[in-house]
Amino acid sequence: MLFIQLFSLIASIAATFATPVDPMSILNVEPLPLNMSLPLTLPRRDAPVCGKMTYYNTGLGSCGITNNDGENLVALADIHQSEKCGKNIRITHSDTGTSIDAPVQDTCPVCTYASGEENVVADLSPALFNALGGGDGHFQGCFYFL
Repeated sequence: MLFIQLFSLIASIAATFATPVDPMSILNVEPLPLNMSLPLTLPRRDAPVCGKMTYYNTGLGSCGITNNDGENLVALADIHQSEKCGKNIRITHSDTGTSIDAPVQDTCPVCTYASGEENVVADLSPALFNALGGGDGHFQGCFYFL
């Protein structure tokens, strides 16, 4: 009789520990809904980036092409540069309203994709800089990908 009671006690303890437990209930965490959209910080493709436009002396660019100062070219921040090589953007001078399309052919190490008057957002070839109206080394403008 003692053997049966001891066996029953051990079996009930083992059954308690063998019960499957939902890991979410232990962590007290709710699963994310499948239709939830995550907040993305990437701008829309046609969203303009506005700020200071400067110019640079061209040469062998980050896209592997040797360029010259007489071409309309653009250098942008290096985020995913290879994906941007050859893509056209539209640049607009804020004061004159002049707009010109030009391809991305180089990287601008001081540029950013964050709009702001003091932020350099694009480096232009001398030909493009002058065609847009130039300035004293810089002007305010906007660009967006086409």
